[in-house]
Amino acid sequence: MSYTNTESEWGTIAKTLHWLIGVMIVLQLIMGWLFTLRVFPGPVQSQLVLNFHIPVDVTVLGLGLIRLLWRF
Repeated sequence: MSYTNTESEWGTIAKTLHWLIGVMIVLQLIMGWLFTLRVFPGPVQSQLVLNFHIPVDVTVLGLGLIRLLWRF
């Protein structure tokens, strides 16, 4: 198991970043779907979801940039 990418396969770091970003995007989709369905009973709960949603977005963006840098 290699940390770096080779000609035949992606390395461990690239695979880990890939799956971490994928899981976080699915989490974002679920939170957005629940938010649009108005599942949360009040404005306080809605604000808590938004307060969690925004940092996860920034983290996905950062991990995506790290993945691009790692690829090059």
